Amino acid sequence: MAAPAFLAPSLPSSFTFLRALAPCARSRRRPLILRRRGSPCSLLAAPRMAVVPPPLNAPPPPTPLTSPLPSPPPVNDDVLPQRVYSTWQWRGYSINYRAPDEGTPPDAPPVLLIHGFGASVFHWAKNIPALAAAGSAVYAVDLLGFGASVKATEAPYSIELWAELVTDFMAAHGGGRKWALVGNSIGSLVALTAADAAGPSAISGLALLNCAGGMTSFRPSEMGALPRAGLWFFSNVVLGEFWGPRFFARFRTRKNIRSALEQVYVNKTQVTDALVEGLYAPSLDDGACAVFLSILTGDAGPTPRALLGRLGWADVLVLWGREDPWTPLGGGASPGIRFEEWHGAEVTEVGGRSGTFRLTVLDGVGHCPHDDAPEQVNEALVPFLQGLPYSDERAAST
Repeated sequence: MAAPAFLAPSLPSSFTFLRALAPCARSRRRPLILRRRGSPCSLLAAPRMAVVPPPLNAPPPPTPLTSPLPSPPPVNDDVLPQRVYSTWQWRGYSINYRAPDEGTPPDAPPVLLIHGFGASVFHWAKNIPALAAAGSAVYAVDLLGFGASVKATEAPYSIELWAELVTDFMAAHGGGRKWALVGNSIGSLVALTAADAAGPSAISGLALLNCAGGMTSFRPSEMGALPRAGLWFFSNVVLGEFWGPRFFARFRTRKNIRSALEQVYVNKTQVTDALVEGLYAPSLDDGACAVFLSILTGDAGPTPRALLGRLGWADVLVLWGREDPWTPLGGGASPGIRFEEWHGAEVTEVGGRSGTFRLTVLDGVGHCPHDDAPEQVNEALVPFLQGLPYSDERAAST
């Protein structure tokens, strides 16, 4: 889920943005003033200069644009996947996570699943049983601002912040064991950043599923003058204080979520009502609008190339859905076909051990392979995780 559109893994086209905003842009009603108080995206009307009575027999006026945005439809609990599991307090924030099932051996090697933009713990529902049955102690976490974790409106959202959350989570729940990290889209980038910070004493290996190139995938340094100007307009106007809340309110509809998912899921039968509801429900949480605007106007963060270059000591499995339109295997600034070249370009080994690398391309699969084609992903993940060096003794013998 790269350059994400909050409720789905990635941003739609600029044309979609303009269509979403067009009804507001065409309006001739008086403007609004945005105040960040209470709810971070509450709207207050500007005072009127004069009151003119309507003519007799005039039709009722349209709903004024100055009124607060209408309330969105409620969540459909009949199809909503389970959202809340266990709560971990991190720096004063409530973080939702799923712990291993009861009966998991205490010495089972731990695996942490890290979702992409707009998703949460539920997005791994088709993978957790298979990984647990293969002997892993499977954890999944909702990153700060996503899922059932708190939507902290004042947090400085970044890849680095989420990586700090992951490293602290491993320290709090690992019991000194080495972890395997599995991420999708920006979750992969978070996994790379966390592994770079934690080092080989805490990390056994990494599995990256359609890794994103950045938190937003837009880096001004990689763009020409005209695209940079367009990015500035988008960040400061479309997602600014005036239009941003309206865009958020219009884009988070179930119809738009389903449309975005159908762009990146090749197997359309996987785009279920439960999936749509699981992405829609967090958008109704307090603070969701402010988190959305903060992330989409934030810094892209570290690049996969720089991180992989320092992770030559780590075993890395890259799984890539070939039909991904948002993070293409062979295109963009961070194409998956170059990950092997970048792996260990700066640091080839640590403690006398070099990591392994493998790229597996999944045909007929899109941006979220673990949910689009879970059987293929599980078949690749299980042997990789079982073969990782979870202890220093095992690492020395490999």
